[in-house]
Amino acid sequence: AFRPTLALHPDGQTLLATDADGTILQWQLTAPAPAQLLAWLPSHRTVRELSCAERETYGIEPLCVAGQPLVSSAELLLSLQDRFA
Repeated sequence: AFRPTLALHPDGQTLLATDADGTILQWQLTAPAPAQLLAWLPSHRTVRELSCAERETYGIEPLCVAGQPLVSSAELLLSLQDRFA
């Protein structure tokens, strides 16, 4: 059975882990600044529309009115980019 191996760099900022296929994965444990992450998102991830239930569950405002979101997920992302720019 596969047993992952983990190694934490002494500086606490990098973690190495083995995958089931033998690949070594490197994880950066320091979070990027919010502006960097928001700039990276659109070109590296699909930004899908959130359902009204998801918006309520995660407290993403504005919530829906009559079952319809007031703004799109793309518009929310743009407003966050402006806020952290």
